[in-house]
Amino acid sequence: MTRARLLRRLALALVLALVPATASAWEPQTTHAGLAEQAALLSRLHKRLVSLGFVGGLFEPLTIPPADAPALTTALKLLSPTHGSVPDGRGRQTALAWLTAGAALADIPASQGANHFFDPATGAGWIPPDRGLTDKVRDLLDRASVPDKGIAAPDWLTAKTNPFNLAGRRRRDAPHARRPRRTVARARRCRGPP
Repeated sequence: MTRARLLRRLALALVLALVPATASAWEPQTTHAGLAEQAALLSRLHKRLVSLGFVGGLFEPLTIPPADAPALTTALKLLSPTHGSVPDGRGRQTALAWLTAGAALADIPASQGANHFFDPATGAGWIPPDRGLTDKVRDLLDRASVPDKGIAAPDWLTAKTNPFNLAGRRRRDAPHARRPRRTVARARRCRGPP
């Protein structure tokens, strides 16, 4: 190898080493779930649940029977049981585990994480920062990148592309609305024994 070629490679390596890179440290199943768990533990949610009659608060076992929520049951199969967010066969786990499961599912696929942002000043959702050289190279290599834009969080609640949107939830619950006794019984069953 000639000296000039060696110097060119060294210069290229130096340039690449000095280019600032973004930290790609977001793992949907653990990062968002961990943030949700810590936020719940540091909030007043535990005391609020106890005041509402859930003696265990965040650690109260809650059950959502798989037959009552087949889409949720299917989605939960995407999570690793080792992360503590997957209920048992009866659909039973603690309130905190349900919260972390929801946080993990909210980011599957990872591109949906862009729909959790909201700027109250503008009403906008996720807008990515200016793209650097490493992002442009990643695009050229056809690697995963941050979405160009996200749906504002309040709009995401009712977006048709959201698999757990409120409109879909209302449609699924509509048959039970005519049967309030069954709905109350189902809520008590989810809560577990007194």
